[in-house]
Amino acid sequence: MRFCELVKARRAERGLSQEALAALLGVSRQTVIAIERGQAPATATLSALVNVLELDLPSAELFASMAPEEEGVDDTGPQPCTCGRLVAKTGTEGA
Repeated sequence: MRFCELVKARRAERGLSQEALAALLGVSRQTVIAIERGQAPATATLSALVNVLELDLPSAELFASMAPEEEGVDDTGPQPCTCGRLVAKTGTEGA
């Protein structure tokens, strides 16, 4: 089961609307919708999801490695390009 599907299923099991879950997480309803559609949550939101929905921590830790950083940009690793592939940042762009 994909993480987004797990979030949606656990939310439904607990009888929470997207709006209610958003309030518990301290995010907007649109953020919950985006997560349920497959967007990676910020680390703080991921942590809150684990607690609120009682998600399996090892699965959440695995997913956390894919979550975006909350502050700043890490430009030392792979960077997404406009076509959706990952490309390594080499410092030779435009060469």
